Amino acid sequence: MKKQFQITLTTLVLMLSIGLKPNLMAQDALWQLDFDKEIEFTKITDSGILLIGTSDMKLHGIDSRDGNKLWESDIMNGAKAIRGADGKKKEPATLFEEYINVLSDPNEPYISDFVEIKYTDGIQFKNFAIINMQTGEEVISPRKADMPITKFFGKEMPTFNLNGSGFIMGAGGAMISAYWIDYAVKGQPSVQITHSSEPL
Repeated sequence: MKKQFQITLTTLVLMLSIGLKPNLMAQDALWQLDFDKEIEFTKITDSGILLIGTSDMKLHGIDSRDGNKLWESDIMNGAKAIRGADGKKKEPATLFEEYINVLSDPNEPYISDFVEIKYTDGIQFKNFAIINMQTGEEVISPRKADMPITKFFGKEMPTFNLNGSGFIMGAGGAMISAYWIDYAVKGQPSVQITHSSEPL
């Protein structure tokens, strides 16, 4: 029998997260949601989406008003290989905390509907995406931008420049870039690719 993990949102937690002064007696459960994997990370966002990270490195978007599961993403899966300065693999809770960034722009409040995921182990694994938290859609990512795929120790990885990819404050969009040399083709041609998202 699978062990179930639960998250319960109470009125107290919801009121504190949106900046209201709660009646400390108001702790009725609004809803409860079960997960097959252990919950490692939770974050209630200004847009009303509760982000949940589970031990299998899945990121879930939950409507905090009713507990409806809106989407699930495997974008953090490659982060499992990331190690700390001590050489040991980082705990899932630490990985979610370090590499998930809810976007904000004081001039564009709607930007808080988006989350940026950006990570690398410095050698092999890396990924980048901006996700619409309301729908789970990847607005931009290496796979969405059709970046070249390379094989590294038998694993396929998208080729892109991590430092040259990200949300552009004030422009309301994001970009991803890559410099790629095709070693499989005679003359080893190189390609510079830059892909910009539509405005968020």
